[in-house]
Amino acid sequence: MVRTFLALMLAMGLLNITPSSAGADTSVAQPIIAFGDSITWGANAGVNSVLAYQDTGLLWEHQPGATDTSYPAFLGRRLHRTVYDYGYPGMTTQSDRSRLADVLTTQHPATVLLMEGVNDLLGGRSVDDTIANLRQEVDLILSSGARCVLLTGTPLLYPSDDPRAWLAPEMGAYNVAIRQLAAQESVPLVDVERVFLRYDWDAKLTQATNGANDYIHPNDAGNAVIAYAIATSGVVG
Repeated sequence: MVRTFLALMLAMGLLNITPSSAGADTSVAQPIIAFGDSITWGANAGVNSVLAYQDTGLLWEHQPGATDTSYPAFLGRRLHRTVYDYGYPGMTTQSDRSRLADVLTTQHPATVLLMEGVNDLLGGRSVDDTIANLRQEVDLILSSGARCVLLTGTPLLYPSDDPRAWLAPEMGAYNVAIRQLAAQESVPLVDVERVFLRYDWDAKLTQATNGANDYIHPNDAGNAVIAYAIATSGVVG
């Protein structure tokens, strides 16, 4: 079923797996950086050459490979330039501020795509506290001179009998707060949640090829949808 769904996404032009020159981009002046947790890194990607838990200032170590299927890799192929993958599994809006400050200081990005917060909610942090931390991350980016693009999170489509189903409305409320934060801070917003829901009516975009589903991490098709949402928004070029 998952393979059939991936074939449908490919036919729709959302799942571009063709290698491109983006993987060979040597221009690092004012890069585009995708910053976040394991969703950004590509925990459920079929191909991912960026190592997990990469805590280094070396930009090239965050460069997706030509056939990677994380969302930064798909987005880079759509934009015909490298989007550097600074996803780090397990991070929260609170624990990731110092890493963000280091990345801003060492890499001087032109644009930062920011999607983070699901681990906060999974850990029991309130929506209000999580959005307050996210606001501090936005302010860090803006104060560095970089452009911040906020992304709403992917929906958590747990079955109703799943013990984590209570998190679905929490994520929905958090995404509402992200939209409000983007308006308050006058930063561009890419509403990943809304675009994701156009294509994911039964949690197929987080289902692994072996049928397992954690309802959190997008698969290749899900990562392609995130990239599609960003690329077609017109806020990153």
